[in-house]
Amino acid sequence: MTKPTERIRAIIRDARRAIGSPDNAPAVANEILSRLWDDVIADQDVLRHLLARGLNAEIRAFLSRHYDDQDGSNAGQLRAAQLSMWPEAARTYVEQIDRERVWVPSRDEFVELVPDALLPGEMREAGEHLLQHGADCIRRGRLLVRLAEIGGGIAG
Repeated sequence: MTKPTERIRAIIRDARRAIGSPDNAPAVANEILSRLWDDVIADQDVLRHLLARGLNAEIRAFLSRHYDDQDGSNAGQLRAAQLSMWPEAARTYVEQIDRERVWVPSRDEFVELVPDALLPGEMREAGEHLLQHGADCIRRGRLLVRLAEIGGGIAG
């Protein structure tokens, strides 16, 4: 039996073949969620894999950007509490980071952006991780701009 990721790729290929804009991700997703949905739910491994990927993205976004206000506190109060934990000289940086938690690769988890939760080495690790992702995006962006300047991919 093939792996769930291989079966998902087959579903994606089928969806791309069936629509007029096969490179438009939202259109491909819509095709899968409408006409190919029965194929997805018929394969529990595929369904679990897709749900896990989607949940992972939603959970990561929630953990990095949202204060847990289940206790009735509002985000502004929680943000002020976070800032008050830092020395005055660090507050501007924390405010500009604008995240409740940051990803620390060595821990394989999001960690609260408060002084007693993160060691300086973990802050550096989290920052270097983000810089690497940013550097890769900038590198590809610059290459695309250069490619455009030399007339690569002349259409039409």
